[in-house]
Amino acid sequence: MLDAAGVPIPRYTLADSTPITTDNLDATATWEATSTLPTGNGPIRLRFHLSAGDLYAYAIT
Repeated sequence: MLDAAGVPIPRYTLADSTPITTDNLDATATWEATSTLPTGNGPIRLRFHLSAGDLYAYAIT
């Protein structure tokens, strides 16, 4: 995850993430420290890193 300026948010970086290696509609993104979204003032940006895969949709619930 990135802040509005495109800077990675600490604890929510690619290095902190747990890879999703399954093909299903119910996969939950998690990070080493948490599975909740960061709190703060302002928008966040999402960056997806794919290796031999396709992303068709995502949802934040």
